[in-house]
Amino acid sequence: MQSKYRDILKVFYKIQIAKPDDKLNTIEGLKPQMTSLQQYLISKDKEMKKTTSRVNKAMRETVDLSDLDSKIFGKYSKFIQSKAASPPSIVPKTKKGAVKNKVVNNAGSGGTTPVVKPEEQETDMA
Repeated sequence: MQSKYRDILKVFYKIQIAKPDDKLNTIEGLKPQMTSLQQYLISKDKEMKKTTSRVNKAMRETVDLSDLDSKIFGKYSKFIQSKAASPPSIVPKTKKGAVKNKVVNNAGSGGTTPVVKPEEQETDMA
């Protein structure tokens, strides 16, 4: 990139030292060199922007492992506290031939409360 910067400075210097009557001819003569410099700089600009977006994406997606243990412990502690604060679920004991309750996951309703459905208990005929 530094060599391209020097090339740009050379172009400006050549135009600057040209006599006023020859400036237009000098610019016309340097046009191919200026065009190639322009194309190179545009491609490098695109490459740098692409690299920057990749680095930014990587920074967003990277997990900081330095405090991970304390974060996990904090989340675990909150989970345990919420479970300790919630009332215990009591399932009544059943006798033979009676209907017992079965706890069913209530994931589809979006709630966290389990649904209790009656279920027939098998009876012994002996």
